[in-house]
Amino acid sequence: MKRKLSTIFTLFLTVIMSVCCLFACKEEADPKAQTKSVDLEKVTETLIVMKVNEAEEGATALSALTKLKEEGKIEFEVQESTYGAYIISINGKAEESSGNSGHSWMLYTSDEEFSTTDYGTVEYNGETYGQAALGASSLVVKSGEYYIWSYDAWTY
Repeated sequence: MKRKLSTIFTLFLTVIMSVCCLFACKEEADPKAQTKSVDLEKVTETLIVMKVNEAEEGATALSALTKLKEEGKIEFEVQESTYGAYIISINGKAEESSGNSGHSWMLYTSDEEFSTTDYGTVEYNGETYGQAALGASSLVVKSGEYYIWSYDAWTY
């Protein structure tokens, strides 16, 4: 029985390490890379829709937000954490929390490689987009893809 559990555990660790290596070999975010052209398709109090037109290799969702801020189209506040940049406010709408619930800006993307529907979805123009698997400073943007910030409720 111990040997069987040991074999299963070893197999599990091998799969986890393989997945980690796969993601480590993917294109990495470059903190200096810039998004050169991004359209702001929709802005409401609780929804920001960006479509990236052109970006340097390694540019991130954070660089897309920064480009829009530099152009005077949006405002945002970021808080640095051990996990990277955390968007705490867009256009004056700040996250709120009380106990085990609140509202925060969540990132969704049309890039199927880095989105998941396991943790939530957002609808835009008749399409459903999954939540980004990476944060704003880690998610490398691609030309032609949508990056959507939605002010969502959460609980735990």
